[in-house]
Amino acid sequence: FDDIIESSVVGLRKPDKRLYQLTCDRLGVAAADVAFLDDIGLNLKSARDFGWSTVQVTIGKTAEALRELAQIIDVDPNVLVPDPAQVCDECVKLSFPAGAAGGTIVIDLYGWAYNPLV
Repeated sequence: FDDIIESSVVGLRKPDKRLYQLTCDRLGVAAADVAFLDDIGLNLKSARDFGWSTVQVTIGKTAEALRELAQIIDVDPNVLVPDPAQVCDECVKLSFPAGAAGGTIVIDLYGWAYNPLV
């Protein structure tokens, strides 16, 4: 991880847009360059209103969410979901080929912000 942003440490919680701004500031990216994955609609709406691209991840549909993410970041979906056995509801395995589109992906996994592309 390039950064871990914990709500309890920074004193902000989703869907507070100040948390999204803090995330952009700490990662050094513009809101328009961020894709955010979460399971809660209110958090997604707030992030979308802030300018982030969003993907809702629901139980049993992680692979579908990763395919949607692939469209947003313009990579082959098979790169993100190479094997259904590698996808579970508690984890997401992301790997990107050399030369993949730049950008930032923020994944709500226990509050971690992950920036694999910068």
